[in-house]
Amino acid sequence: MSASKPTAADVHSAIRLLIDNLVNIKDETGKFPLYLEDGRVIDTKSWAGWEWTHGIGLYGVWKYYEMTGDGSMLKIIEDWFAARFAEGGTTKNINTMAHITYNAVNSQQPWDDTSMMTVLPLAKIGKLLGRPEYVAEAKRQFLIHIKYLFDPRTGLFFHGWEFDDAKGGGHSFAQARWARGNSWITIVIPEILELLEFDINDPIRLHLIHTLDAQCEALKRFQHPSGYWRTLIDQADKSSYVEASATAGFAYGMLKGQRKRYIGNQYRGTAEKAIQAVLSAIDSRGELQNTSFGTAMGHSLDFYREIPITAMPYGQAMAIMALVEYLRTYSYLAC
Repeated sequence: MSASKPTAADVHSAIRLLIDNLVNIKDETGKFPLYLEDGRVIDTKSWAGWEWTHGIGLYGVWKYYEMTGDGSMLKIIEDWFAARFAEGGTTKNINTMAHITYNAVNSQQPWDDTSMMTVLPLAKIGKLLGRPEYVAEAKRQFLIHIKYLFDPRTGLFFHGWEFDDAKGGGHSFAQARWARGNSWITIVIPEILELLEFDINDPIRLHLIHTLDAQCEALKRFQHPSGYWRTLIDQADKSSYVEASATAGFAYGMLKGQRKRYIGNQYRGTAEKAIQAVLSAIDSRGELQNTSFGTAMGHSLDFYREIPITAMPYGQAMAIMALVEYLRTYSYLAC
């Protein structure tokens, strides 16, 4: 597409294409399900599953419903839940509802992913159920994640941290400044600031805002000329491919952060270039290209370079979220 601003009709059309593709995703190749020793088959790719990937997918559809009030979007969400409950629920792990990842206890390991997948839901559940201790723990966990994952040298976040001394604790694994992991932080800081409605001078609020601003400043420096970011943000070699889901996540967080006045508008051009990249990555079937598969903790940078590219529910949803926020930010487009 051209570099000119898209119309509201362009953006709505792209969002609906993305949603149609999202609810029809299947693994036609058989390459992506995980076959575990206990007989479980974990399908994070197809729409008819119950994993974190689907949770993000639903979050994206909800964002569009929240803005438009379109009942067909709410029906997609309700139908998904009805089908999953009819299947009898799911196994319990950190990606569904409890504290293991598939079949391994990742004890004493904060990941930047869990700020979105666990800490934000904990805060939401605390508010919903009137459990202030849950909200307090969510705030504490945010501070812990920032303390151990933020890299002050670059302004970016490491993927994870190891505390367990028995596993050589006190390190950040491959020291990977991994793009999608960073984008969860860019998304989740504006989300939790809005959700918890901090007092304007609350020190946690100020710390989160300063952290987001520092990350956005780093992202501005590392953005690829195409508008994307590489899957290893600060690795300029071509083997670290450009990645669309992270690019969408960065666009969402920057746009929402600016709209809510958590950060200044100096990142507007960066976010607009990212939106252009996201729009250009949507093919005629509504599939977001250049999306990397689910990524566990890597012990080398090559691990991240070698993650395969395939359509995923979270990629579709992150693009939806970015485009919805684009409509909200430039509200005249939504007319």
